[in-house]
Amino acid sequence: MKLASLAVVFIAASLAAVSSPRSETPVPEGWTLQGVVLYGRHSLRSPTKPVLCQDGDDPVCFDNIGAHPWPDFGVTAGNLLPQAYPRVRELGRYFRSHYAGEGLVPASGCPATKEAATLYSDDERTTMTAGAFADGFAAGCAAPIHTDAATYSGGAACKIDREAEAAAALAFVGGSWAQRAKDDLAEPLAVMNEVLGPFAPGGCARFGLEAGCSVGSADPATAATMASAPAEQMLFEYAAGFPEGEVGWGRLAAAANLPLGAAITEVNRIHALYLAATNMPPAIGAKPGSKSLSRVLRSLERLATKPEAQPARVVAYLSHDTYILHLAGMLGLEWSLESYNPHQIPPGGIIAFELWKTPAGEIMVRSVYRAQTIEQLRDARPLGADNPPTTSVMAIKGCAMTDGACPWTAFAAIAEAAIDPACTGE
Repeated sequence: MKLASLAVVFIAASLAAVSSPRSETPVPEGWTLQGVVLYGRHSLRSPTKPVLCQDGDDPVCFDNIGAHPWPDFGVTAGNLLPQAYPRVRELGRYFRSHYAGEGLVPASGCPATKEAATLYSDDERTTMTAGAFADGFAAGCAAPIHTDAATYSGGAACKIDREAEAAAALAFVGGSWAQRAKDDLAEPLAVMNEVLGPFAPGGCARFGLEAGCSVGSADPATAATMASAPAEQMLFEYAAGFPEGEVGWGRLAAAANLPLGAAITEVNRIHALYLAATNMPPAIGAKPGSKSLSRVLRSLERLATKPEAQPARVVAYLSHDTYILHLAGMLGLEWSLESYNPHQIPPGGIIAFELWKTPAGEIMVRSVYRAQTIEQLRDARPLGADNPPTTSVMAIKGCAMTDGACPWTAFAAIAEAAIDPACTGE
């Protein structure tokens, strides 16, 4: 069998059936892989707001979030942590090996075309993630960088209805943040209240609260907002290999009465739900997500109709958690990944939209989420058959799935119907 020359396009866009978390359901015998479009998130980063306060009453600095100074992350706000690069590179190496095993790309070497490994990015952390993935997927090969604007466009025609957005977010959590705070979020909110302690005055002002506020003293919706970003930042600390005494100031495991890794998963129930509720419902995500889904659909369309004419058989978009949630909500995706919560977007995790051809000639789309577990990230061990990433094969809502895959024609129709043309920037 002649292998396609390796050509990879990396694009950082600003734009259910579930397998066992550590095993991947194989496709039926005789299916052949035609191409794949990857849509992933940047890896471990520093807080997106400055850690250090400019003055004693700066409401946007991270040191105002809680009672304790946050650690030195070593990079400017929002940038990729140095520890993330080798972890993403290892994921890229795994994807190269995986798709070489399917005959889509050669096992080694550079592409025969100058179109290979083109990177499109909108900020430092996605650019660096794309570069690290390329270093693993196509080590030593040229990877020119291009940019794609981070924001969706369309003006008034693409404006989000804020009332509909708020209603959709509330519906996503079952109609009541107060009830969720009494049910599944009760324990993680209590843990975050103990770990963070009283916020600095500037932090209280940021959330419209009086001095001396805490997660425990706020109303449920505000409490979830207050705890969300700090919970994920502790995940980044742990996954980057920070000493246990620095993760959540050494208070998290005891507060949760769990091993530290399990405590990280526990408190990130808050972040996963809050971010999904405010980004995943189509009433919220369809407009800002149309650009992302349109890019994915057009790339798949080219691979599905004329794969032999495409210089890139593997196309990768490196983006952000919010855009992935928009896209997932538009397609009705659900996933189950070891060490993560429902709807949580793992750092560096990637959704693969794989195009498979059956022996009868039908093109099928198989959507697979692959990510390193929190412990795999912390340990930074090589990935392979004995240490695979956590994997979830996902159904497309509204599609009659066959062997974990959706017929291309059905997928294209579902995706096209979900896209708002006014918001694609095309």
